[in-house]
Amino acid sequence: MGRNKIKIEKIKNEKNRNITYLKRKKGLIKKAMELSLLCGSKILMAIVSNEQEQVSLFCSENSIETFINNYLTPPLKTNYIFSLKDVKLIFSYFSIILYFLIYHLQIFKI
Repeated sequence: MGRNKIKIEKIKNEKNRNITYLKRKKGLIKKAMELSLLCGSKILMAIVSNEQEQVSLFCSENSIETFINNYLTPPLKTNYIFSLKDVKLIFSYFSIILYFLIYHLQIFKI
């Protein structure tokens, strides 16, 4: 009839955990692509597996470099006023993105 609900906790069986990881990762990437296409949103997603040290990247732009450059270049107008909260939020986003890029470059020795 319907699917049974599962407990949201770490799966103990390694084989089942890897299968679930692959299926849910595929589902997340599919949803990100759909969101990007349907709504015109720009998405950069990194999925890191702790046990396998795998990095899966999805970018809705042509390249990750293009995506990052669009957000790292300063705006043309310089009279923007940012609150301290805005600056902290922007800094945290960029630090997370830069962390994943540095990690990605180290893994693949680019």
